[in-house]
Amino acid sequence: MQFEEEEGDLVIHNRVLLKVNGKPISVLDVARKMDLLFYRQYPDLRSSSTARYQFYMSAWKQILQNVIDDQLILADAVEKQVTVSDGEVREEMEHLFGPDVVHTVDSLGMNMDEAFELVKTDLTVQRMIMGMVRSKAIAEVYPKSIRKRYEQMLEKNPPQDLWVYQVLSIRGEEHEKVADKAHALIAQETIPFEEIISHLQGERIELNLSEEYRRNEEEIALSHKAVLETLSAGLASAPVSQEKVSRIFCLKGHLLGEAPPLREVEVRLKGELTQEAMERVNGEYREKLREQYGVTTAYLNSLLPENFRPFVLR
Repeated sequence: MQFEEEEGDLVIHNRVLLKVNGKPISVLDVARKMDLLFYRQYPDLRSSSTARYQFYMSAWKQILQNVIDDQLILADAVEKQVTVSDGEVREEMEHLFGPDVVHTVDSLGMNMDEAFELVKTDLTVQRMIMGMVRSKAIAEVYPKSIRKRYEQMLEKNPPQDLWVYQVLSIRGEEHEKVADKAHALIAQETIPFEEIISHLQGERIELNLSEEYRRNEEEIALSHKAVLETLSAGLASAPVSQEKVSRIFCLKGHLLGEAPPLREVEVRLKGELTQEAMERVNGEYREKLREQYGVTTAYLNSLLPENFRPFVLR
């Protein structure tokens, strides 16, 4: 995270922004939530007011929506009798803040009660999401949907053959004559393709033996593929001549593309489908709660002036 070296004082213009299920939501509530997130992401910068200010200004609108959603989910948790024990909260606080919980919480500008309630809210929301979102998302991922995703994967990324080969290029006035000589040395005298240039030294031509190419179907030139398709592995082609150059191709190997079996990618595809379903179900769940409690995006926008700046760095 980038920020200016010169530090200033971070001022919070606290005010009640709205009420959710009878509970007032203030700028300070949003700031406390951001403090917790900031500490999780940038623990080494928690004393930098400039870094916090930049984080606040970039995130506060989204975090406000998260705070509202948290309260809606908490109300749903009460209705569904989903709870988190104090012991679980304390254990999470020790995991999050380390052994000196009091000192760390104090350095964030919070007291223990505030930190306790923040962590308890997070754990309760996580538990609700696990129950209301994740379980439903998992239930939506059927074997046939995994098979369909597998077929889509193969359609989008079909298996590709791999061509391994080298090319001898011969240029000069007598390139065709020299190419015929080179081909005869390879075919009749079984001179290895890699050594053929040393048997053509002294000829008044330019010789070049390429590196060993490894090209898939998307990478290989069609003219090269047309020649290679006529060869078996280990064989060299007859000279392919153009006006100023002759080429001889040697096929080193042709590896047929094979699709990975479904069993090898099934877990990954299931995970992708589950994650996509979770994002969709999570969005639907939150939107349903917003509609139920009347806290829509339009309502929220009507409460906040466009030029509203809840945080200032002085």
